[in-house]
Amino acid sequence: MNVNQLFFELSHDARYKILRETSKKQWKHSELEKKFDLPGPEITRHMKRLMKNKLIKKNLDNSYYRTNFGWLINKSLDFFEVNIKFRDFINSHDISVIPAHLLLNLGVLKNCKLFDQTMENIERWSQIILEAKQFIWSITEQTLDRDLPIMQKKIINQKIKIRSILHVDLIKKYVQTEEWEKYIEGPKPAIFRELSNKAGIPQTLRKLHDQKIVLLITESKVLMFFSDYKKIDYSECLYSEKEETVIAWAKELFESYWKRAEPVSKEELLL
Repeated sequence: MNVNQLFFELSHDARYKILRETSKKQWKHSELEKKFDLPGPEITRHMKRLMKNKLIKKNLDNSYYRTNFGWLINKSLDFFEVNIKFRDFINSHDISVIPAHLLLNLGVLKNCKLFDQTMENIERWSQIILEAKQFIWSITEQTLDRDLPIMQKKIINQKIKIRSILHVDLIKKYVQTEEWEKYIEGPKPAIFRELSNKAGIPQTLRKLHDQKIVLLITESKVLMFFSDYKKIDYSECLYSEKEETVIAWAKELFESYWKRAEPVSKEELLL
């Protein structure tokens, strides 16, 4: 069997769906008939072809289940479905910024949503920060001024855990100038010392000189923006809610950038 033959076997809609379903649980022949509303002989024909190619097996109780090979192929199909679902987005954005091992596991994003309204996307970013209860991990080149007092309250009152990778220009704008004084409540530098102690800064803060991705992760949501090869494109974003596999995938992506980002010193933060 070669790759062309594999795709040919799965080119039939019924065989494709049967493999997908038997990767979730075991099915009896009669159950598959009802599930796909197909006559028994047709189900039998499809099952024989899938078994011939070692994608599924038959139990002693006459139920069908996927083989290890079938399971791996099924996982690969998630990858293809994600690429097809988001093909226009993928073609217009630089996804090379995603490490290779995470690209190969792109299938976990199959239930993500694509939003294509700039202002709504920016509002969504602020809303996610507002709703965060346990932690906020972010990679960003800019932030809304109105988000700063929200972050302050979450750090001090909710003791929320923060990890941030900021573009160097963003650090210069807010930290190395007096900009924060307009939005942060309390006397400087005392309030910065308190924020530093509560948030673990500068250990929880790093900087990037070249940034081609914007990422926001909380305990329940993930939001991602990518470069359109010129700059970060805020007109389109990928969004996921309450999916642990996506959160885990996004955390790995964040960690890969954390390793390459530079530490920030206390002197840089004027603490």
